[in-house]
Amino acid sequence: MDVVAAIWPCDLEVRADRRKLRGSFPYNREATVRDRGKVRKERFKSGAFGWQMRRFQELQEELAQVIKKAVNDARRALLERELAARNVDLLRGHNFDRPLASMLAGSLKVKDTSAALQFEANLPENAPSWVDDTMKAVDAGLLRGVSPGFAVPPASAVANAEELVEEPGNPGVQVRQINQAVLYELSLVTRPAYCESEVDLRDDFLLPSVPVADDWEVARWL
Repeated sequence: MDVVAAIWPCDLEVRADRRKLRGSFPYNREATVRDRGKVRKERFKSGAFGWQMRRFQELQEELAQVIKKAVNDARRALLERELAARNVDLLRGHNFDRPLASMLAGSLKVKDTSAALQFEANLPENAPSWVDDTMKAVDAGLLRGVSPGFAVPPASAVANAEELVEEPGNPGVQVRQINQAVLYELSLVTRPAYCESEVDLRDDFLLPSVPVADDWEVARWL
């Protein structure tokens, strides 16, 4: 199973006295993706990452109850392992040696909406050097995109996780549509391919409450 990275563009803003990074990348928007010398068009269907986001929240809530009751160490260990498997990291340039925030650490919130996958990260005050360097790069306009590192489940696990669909208004052109995928990380990158995402660094951003799609029919692969 290959992890695929596609890139969304974004507007970036840094405010020197603030340490909150927010952003999103759009659903139902096409991008031209270059991969190993090949060029293709692709888009994500609304809710492509929705099951994972909801499952992470469910696991957090169940784990909190298990810890509160201080019983069943085996169940706690199982929940902690699955929670780690559902984690999403915010990175600089797809480099796991340059983390900026993490859902597991509580510094990254990711929310699935009908229009986009939104994220909000709290950056530490006493941060490693690459965090401050990232802020400076955003301020200079050098980091302009959001790119998810993801994998599409095999058809044996999730039916119709991806499909080829006709491009609207352009008969004969096929677009790879990703209906369900697993998200491993979100990265700030330099050169975006998708054209309708946003990233902003400030301290007044609240994720809206937006209904999300139903759970996956087949979730055991995750």
